[in-house]
Amino acid sequence: MTSPKHIGRRPASTTAVESGMRSAFSLLPRLGGVMTKAFVEPAKGGGYQIEFIGSDPHKERFSTQGAAIEAAKRMGHKPLVALVRELNDKSKPDQWRSV
Repeated sequence: MTSPKHIGRRPASTTAVESGMRSAFSLLPRLGGVMTKAFVEPAKGGGYQIEFIGSDPHKERFSTQGAAIEAAKRMGHKPLVALVRELNDKSKPDQWRSV
């Protein structure tokens, strides 16, 4: 009796992570393997930035809030924006809305 040829072999195509390459998504903050909430806030000096709880703001700056929201969505995050610009305490969920 012969065994199937695919047993014990690695598939021909592997993902970037399996091949040892680090993707941009593997470098982003995660919480228990699930993407975290991304807070889209005005950046000092103009533009908008994406911030995560417990980490430094994302280094890339965006010219519009919409561009920052789209970038957060492309990264797999759930973007949140402040309901009132001056009220942006990340520990108070009633000050943020999902977009």
